[in-house]
Amino acid sequence: MNLTTLFEEAIDRNASDIHLATGETPCIRIAGDLVRLSHPALDRASINSLLETALPTDARIRVESGLPVERTVLFGDSAFTGIVFRFGDDGLAATFRRLAGAIPSLEQVGGAALPLFRQIAKTPRGLVLIVGPTGSGKWTTACSIVDQVNQTKAARIFVVESHPNYRFESKQSMVTQLHIGQDCDSYGRALDIAHQADLDLVALDDIPTAEVLRQALILAETGHLVIANLHAEGAVDAIQRLVEAAGPDAEALRRSLTLNLVAVTGQRLLPGTGGRGRVPAYEWIRNTPGFWEALLTGDPEKLRGLQSTDPECRTLNAALDELVETGQVEPDTAAPYRIHASA
Repeated sequence: MNLTTLFEEAIDRNASDIHLATGETPCIRIAGDLVRLSHPALDRASINSLLETALPTDARIRVESGLPVERTVLFGDSAFTGIVFRFGDDGLAATFRRLAGAIPSLEQVGGAALPLFRQIAKTPRGLVLIVGPTGSGKWTTACSIVDQVNQTKAARIFVVESHPNYRFESKQSMVTQLHIGQDCDSYGRALDIAHQADLDLVALDDIPTAEVLRQALILAETGHLVIANLHAEGAVDAIQRLVEAAGPDAEALRRSLTLNLVAVTGQRLLPGTGGRGRVPAYEWIRNTPGFWEALLTGDPEKLRGLQSTDPECRTLNAALDELVETGQVEPDTAAPYRIHASA
């Protein structure tokens, strides 16, 4: 048994993940269930041998020092992203997730936000934020917009991510994926590389620091389109979080956002009526004159008011109302997601 045979078995059985750990037989995850393979339990030497082709010397040294290592491994027409780490006194574990080869189209993910997403894909410059909690599908949405550009424009695209989920193939555009921790050591360095490499569009799966936000805004100001994910409860919360993180530079950040922000979208995934899978609920704020005024005041309640009254914007509650009225989601399902006005 080697890593190649494990990858082949995962692909043949349509598994999403491979799990290896000292003292355990290898496992794969099929349709959500963990399945043990008919291979002997692995000792430390066996795992080291399995991972030898996936980990260069510097990565193995890092693992031995107790630090986790993430790697993307290409295998034929497929790709796997893995994390390798130590546990206990001398245990070693690794998980490899198979990257999805087919990125969902905008028509598949867009829902009521489809016209907005199509417009974003045609936008030449600016900053777009796609926000939501973990598991809300925001990176899938970002990747779908990026692939729409990939299919329709001759553009230079960089996709920067710490945990890859999809494998892009260049179509009309040229796409390069940068895996943080493997291809470069930080988001800041990835943006430096992209900027020097004549990019048109860059997508980030996170904005981890104020410095990365500053770099993203500079790229937006200088004629590039930046699409970034941010962990936040909603569109207004995301803007407020960025402003608060800016500290004494908050006023300058607000001015920069009025000039460069294209839109902020927030999303949730809700169980559909009758077990029809998950249904997206989208909210958004677009950069309108009303947005400039509300943002420059520094009052988040004015932004919330704008989101409720400006026809260019949409609240999460309005999105939930539409899903309930059209029978896509049950009222009791939507209720816990509703945003209640502050007292």
